[in-house]
Amino acid sequence: MNGPARHGERPARRSALRRRGALALVLAALLMSAGCTGSLSQTAAGQRLSALPEPSDWTLSASDVPGLDRPEAADIRLHIDAGRLGGSSGCNNFSAAYSFVGETLRVGAPAATKRGCPPPRAEIESALFRLLPALTGARRDGEALVLETAAGQALRFLPAAAGETP
Repeated sequence: MNGPARHGERPARRSALRRRGALALVLAALLMSAGCTGSLSQTAAGQRLSALPEPSDWTLSASDVPGLDRPEAADIRLHIDAGRLGGSSGCNNFSAAYSFVGETLRVGAPAATKRGCPPPRAEIESALFRLLPALTGARRDGEALVLETAAGQALRFLPAAAGETP
């Protein structure tokens, strides 16, 4: 039938087009955040580490971890020194002991200050504190430090700018 659309047909079609457009935007954003080559943990293998650079300061630049893949997570700072990962979640300061067994990273449960964090900071902090003990590996990818879980989730940190410490 080539005549005019029946009542209700056009809004349904527009709705379907909107859903497809939104899906395309989400997929494009995911591809751009992963460097168009796959997930963050599947990008260039980089040099596996059996020690973390100490002392050093880092800023979260990318993540494929749910809850840490938000723009507000860019406030996460990491300080590495004397067998400890410390820093700021963007709300509270934290610290956790770490060690290596060969190339396997082991991170203890983080201790943190107890400031109340408003959304979305509270969700970001919870995701970070759940993830830290799950980290099992570290590698260098150019100037970046990538911390990974056995499940393939990754946090990518870049060196903190001068004066930008946790």
